[in-house]
Amino acid sequence: MTTVDPALPSLEIGSHQDSNSLSGSDGEPDTESVINQVEPFETYQHRVLTLAQTVVWPDASPEEITVERLGGGSYNRIIGITRYARPGSEAIQYILRIPWWHDEKTSVENEVAPIRYLKQHTDIPSPDVVMYDKTANNILASPYVIQNRVPGHDLHRFLVGDSELKTAGHLNRITHEGWCALALGLGQVVRKLLSIRNNVAGRLVPNLLDEKTTLLAPFQKFLDEEPVPLPLDPSSPQTETTTSLLVRMFRYQRARELDIDPNNSLTLMPDFEKMATEISEEGYFDEVPISLCHLDFYPRNIIISLAGSENTAQGIPNLKAILDWDSAIFAPAFMICEPPVYLWNHKFYENGEDDDDCEDWHIDQTFGPITENDNIVKKIFEDAAGEEYLRFAYDPTYRLARQLFRYGMKGIYTSWDFRDGNKLLGFWKDTKKPKKVAKPVVRSKAGN
Repeated sequence: MTTVDPALPSLEIGSHQDSNSLSGSDGEPDTESVINQVEPFETYQHRVLTLAQTVVWPDASPEEITVERLGGGSYNRIIGITRYARPGSEAIQYILRIPWWHDEKTSVENEVAPIRYLKQHTDIPSPDVVMYDKTANNILASPYVIQNRVPGHDLHRFLVGDSELKTAGHLNRITHEGWCALALGLGQVVRKLLSIRNNVAGRLVPNLLDEKTTLLAPFQKFLDEEPVPLPLDPSSPQTETTTSLLVRMFRYQRARELDIDPNNSLTLMPDFEKMATEISEEGYFDEVPISLCHLDFYPRNIIISLAGSENTAQGIPNLKAILDWDSAIFAPAFMICEPPVYLWNHKFYENGEDDDDCEDWHIDQTFGPITENDNIVKKIFEDAAGEEYLRFAYDPTYRLARQLFRYGMKGIYTSWDFRDGNKLLGFWKDTKKPKKVAKPVVRSKAGN
């Protein structure tokens, strides 16, 4: 069943650009469909056009609608749909997001619920959900979400020197003042997320009895027991410590490993549990609040615009939206405090580093500011993000704890996971404080 939110506005953009109803993505091969073993876009686009004509714009003719393959993500196929209206009207552009595969972790409701929560409780810029279907009973034979298409470009394209932006004259137009403005805006987003608290860690899910409210599904404890969604309760004391949360997450992952293969003896979960306990013993997990965390807060999900105002003409971008809120969870606050190195060290990206690989636990400390202007940008972000950010951002132990928590969430699935997990344990061995060994007490013999 398709759910429509009529209160959410659509995005209106410029004039008709393409008379073809169906199109590819700049002639690039459709490798994503092959990798994810799904129907090729060449035939799938006809399903999308039918959906657009029958559900999204039932009053539109086929000539008014364009379907466009866009670059997909790790979890979703991304398709653009546009309705080019009559003369004198502006086009309407939407984004169609279809999960590559269907399970409880990729449910479209996991994306809808956080966005709905953000719209109700914050002013953080995010896409609007136009409609969604959580079932596969539709022309796509899959759940889907339709969002407004946010104008602008992702920050990653500016950082790596995207050829399309260069041709359009956008490249290198972000001035020092522009980076300062962006640092201020993103720092304010981090401060806001840190301030949104709850007493239980877990994922935001919709309330099936009242779609206007959002519930929290705690992280799963047992293989055969689904967590019961709870009301958000930021005023009550936390129900468990960061240490106990991590320990049970690793024990759950170990149970999952044995459920898949009862003879599995190749595991890092006991070592991760030991690492969590040792971090706790050093006091790093004392009084760590549970905050709303975006676990994919990287340049590819930060949309900016350099068009449309006097400021942007001067190289000062507008922060248009933060994308991919399906990765948002309530978690220990250090999870939203990964330093955005890309703001003050652009060489990190110019040298070919992809933001998929920039989790800060293995970034060398040399990726700090290069120039005095970079230092200014860094300071602006830190002041905007606040003292709590500074507590968790740069300490090597919190950097390792961020990756440790990710393993508690996702487990070990590949040889690369196992390799990096061993690296993490090695980093911790080199980082942790050596335990003090008590000197033996030498007692003199009686009478001496």
